[in-house]
Amino acid sequence: MFVVSIIDHGHERNLVATKIRMESGSLVVHAGDKRHVFSVGSLIEIAAIEEEREWSSPRRCCTSQLQ
Repeated sequence: MFVVSIIDHGHERNLVATKIRMESGSLVVHAGDKRHVFSVGSLIEIAAIEEEREWSSPRRCCTSQLQ
């Protein structure tokens, strides 16, 4: 998944996207059930995000001991 930040009609817009591609100078963003098309020049940033996962067992935190 990605967060795509773009300028849309003079305002910043952030979309959570499942798919992104470029075609013929356009940025095609799939967010939810919709397909959005923006000019590449309106792109501010693309940030990859990870989905939160449940762990089957608790993580162990190991700390070194000073002696």
